[in-house]
Amino acid sequence: MDNYKKGTKAEYELGKYLWDEGWWVVRQAASGGVGHEACDLIALKGERVLVLEVKTGELPIAVDDQLEEAERRIQFGNDESGCYSVYKGSSIFYYAPASSSQISRYNKEPLIKLIRQ
Repeated sequence: MDNYKKGTKAEYELGKYLWDEGWWVVRQAASGGVGHEACDLIALKGERVLVLEVKTGELPIAVDDQLEEAERRIQFGNDESGCYSVYKGSSIFYYAPASSSQISRYNKEPLIKLIRQ
């Protein structure tokens, strides 16, 4: 499976997972090629907003510029909202805040900790 299909599959899988957990999810189709910085998914639940960039591949993975741009443009209303890079492991999703320079085996946290806060 090529990288584009692998990434798209991970985005849909994460979107469904969040939806099943009670989140309202919007996917930005072709987020890597829209002519401006765009993140893959935006998830909302109550007053919480998560801006997510989904990554696949080998660790470590650099956190993308679009997350830093989103953090500059968005003023989140609470500490439970924010921009995150999400890594699809073999059977689980992990996350790291946009303020991290990369996702590595040392700073990744299971996504379930973030979405069930």
